[in-house]
Amino acid sequence: MDVKPSVVQNRFYADTRYDVQLRRFCREQGIVFQSFWTLTGNPGLLKSEAVKELAKAVGISVQVALYALVVALEKVTVLDGTTNEGRMVEDLGGLEKVGRWAEGEGRGEWERILEDFKESVGEL
Repeated sequence: MDVKPSVVQNRFYADTRYDVQLRRFCREQGIVFQSFWTLTGNPGLLKSEAVKELAKAVGISVQVALYALVVALEKVTVLDGTTNEGRMVEDLGGLEKVGRWAEGEGRGEWERILEDFKESVGEL
């Protein structure tokens, strides 16, 4: 009996070109790609225009903005390595805030920011 994995957990960073091919394969196979090393491995993305614009528009930290943009890639989740309960609450609350903003008043801006982010990680 063959058992297909449901999740592939891998680093998400520039040296692997953000695993575009692996993420595509996972999507095609119905496998979730779980990003780790998302903050530590991406100081450049944390300073990127897309991340800074999202953080400013929604009123969240750049760290949460990066998480939101990574999660917005199809079938991708983020392993948040924090052990600080307050930070986890902030991260989850920030993601909810981005979702509300993106579905409402920020819809057009969100689509543009997400497209810019996808381009920067080789998704387009």
